[in-house]
Amino acid sequence: MARPTVANKSFIIIRRSPAGRSHGRQAKSPESGNSPINRRRPLLLLVLAALLPLVVLSAALGIASLRHQQQAIEDEALDHVQRISMLLERELSAQIDILRTLTNSALLDGPVDEAAFAELARRVRRDQSLWTALVLSDPEGTVSSTCRSPSPASQREGSSTRSATRERWKPGSR
Repeated sequence: MARPTVANKSFIIIRRSPAGRSHGRQAKSPESGNSPINRRRPLLLLVLAALLPLVVLSAALGIASLRHQQQAIEDEALDHVQRISMLLERELSAQIDILRTLTNSALLDGPVDEAAFAELARRVRRDQSLWTALVLSDPEGTVSSTCRSPSPASQREGSSTRSATRERWKPGSR
């Protein structure tokens, strides 16, 4: 029988088979594959292989959800802007209609009595608290009379009307 020899910290074991042939087999040294790190490596690779698709899927679903939420927020903001613009258009149309009614007044036909215009302007200002001034001008743009906010008391009354108007026209309320 042949003797075992040591080569490169590995053992070589030689055995003879019954037919007379020798089979060489290399024994593993303690440093080669029996360490705990090398035994855990396949398990770690298996866990990584199982978790990686879940992480990628979660990231993709998260991104899709964020995009969907962003689109929903944009749609809601656009809807609010459209409603506010419709309300603003309606309010401006009402103000223009009031001005058209004033221009058709018999008081403005022919020469204008400034005292009568001032009285009319005060009455209009009392009803239209959002107006700061009522100006009378000729077709060329020359101002002939102006009626501004008359007193701090009426301004306070106007500010309460403005806050009531803001409450009435809040976005989302109908």
